[in-house]
Amino acid sequence: MHKIRIENFGPITKAEIEIEKMVIFIGEQASGKSTISKLIYFFKSLKEDYLSLIIDNLEIEEDIRISFLNTIKKKFYNYFGSTKHLPSFNIKYFYTPQKTIELTLNPKKYLNIEFEPDFYKEIWRRVVQLKKNIKNPSTSKNNYDSIAIRKYNFRNIQKIKKVVDSLFEDDKSSLFVPAGRNITVTYSEQFKLDFFGFLSLESNKFRTRDDRTQSVDTYLMLEFLRKIEAIKDMFRANDFDSLISTELDFGNISKEYSKILHDSKEVIFEILKGKYVHDKFGEKIYYDTSKRRYVHLSNASSGQQEAIRILQDCFLLLLNKENVFRVIEEPEAHLYPLAQKKLIELLSMVIQYTDSEIIITTHSPYVLSVVNNLIFSKNIKDLVEKNNSQPKNKNSSEIKTFIDPSKFQAYGLHFKKEWECKSIFNKETQMIGENYLDEVSQIVGSEFNAMFDLYKELIPGKRSRRN
Repeated sequence: MHKIRIENFGPITKAEIEIEKMVIFIGEQASGKSTISKLIYFFKSLKEDYLSLIIDNLEIEEDIRISFLNTIKKKFYNYFGSTKHLPSFNIKYFYTPQKTIELTLNPKKYLNIEFEPDFYKEIWRRVVQLKKNIKNPSTSKNNYDSIAIRKYNFRNIQKIKKVVDSLFEDDKSSLFVPAGRNITVTYSEQFKLDFFGFLSLESNKFRTRDDRTQSVDTYLMLEFLRKIEAIKDMFRANDFDSLISTELDFGNISKEYSKILHDSKEVIFEILKGKYVHDKFGEKIYYDTSKRRYVHLSNASSGQQEAIRILQDCFLLLLNKENVFRVIEEPEAHLYPLAQKKLIELLSMVIQYTDSEIIITTHSPYVLSVVNNLIFSKNIKDLVEKNNSQPKNKNSSEIKTFIDPSKFQAYGLHFKKEWECKSIFNKETQMIGENYLDEVSQIVGSEFNAMFDLYKELIPGKRSRRN
């Protein structure tokens, strides 16, 4: 299990986060939810940076670890800006207790990177031999020779990937799903091309360490837009049903698993309040399929626009049984509470059936309530299996998925004298604390009670009851 320890960085005075299969951060705006989630994503995606560095330098014999350190520094400055104005901080990421990377500031306010010594040795030693095995592209005109060499190189690159994955104790591809993702829907294709080009230009612009401003949102949005273009291509001539049928026809999934996919499709339908279609005229949501009535996605509700890319990504992950790491900012954005419930259930299905990891930042107590139900669902499932019997009274609205409490964690960010990040998940009761869930309701309720008492004083004889 990965872990991160943060001291004195951004609004976070001190925090220690265990990175389970599902992690939720809830707190006020500017409390540090995004800072923590972006730091976790920063470290989780370093293995992909290292793999890219290896592949880009296949013909170079020299040790590339110094280049990797420079890559980490550049990435940090690009994400979080100049460090010269920051107080001293300590950020330590644990891939295992023995494999760690620690970030601090030196006396001149430059970023200092410390690998655990054995880890630093290992990240080079284990790739050297595999790297040597990669052959240079053939100059032969014989197509069969060229194909054979390309296949040979591909296999060795896959071996290098497995080695890098094992070094960083993680085989999952990473993606950060930012807030404001409706940009992939609401703007014209030309605007998106111009905006995409601007982001690419910004990401490649050279800046010194001292004049870099924080641009993490630019980089994360650029990565997200690249991923979304691939997702849209998958749906350009398909819908959810046809994708399931294709996988069944090719024997890539079983009939039993197709039932799970159909369940997920129904959840998506309930969230969108219609059927998603992407034809030659663009993306649409059919809200009345019998009468062929639809709305273009660009004219749909803000909730539908914010949710659609998450829903498509979730479905494709389930379809391909793809094991990934996702950070999702405010999945509940612009959604009615019942739709929030359905979306969290869909995310739990992704974790359950693909063994993926998902981090969520949220402002919504509804999200926490749904999670409690899903954890309780797991407890009931365990009891049914233990007793080898089904309950007599089955609820017709039975939850079809669950969250394993042993692989879950939730953190609340509060401001007292300083911002605090503490676990709000009770490992014994296996529930998120009710006091935290009800905090705002208690405040609002106590205010109402105080006003109602004042109301009774000001209007003597008024009947003392609430509507």
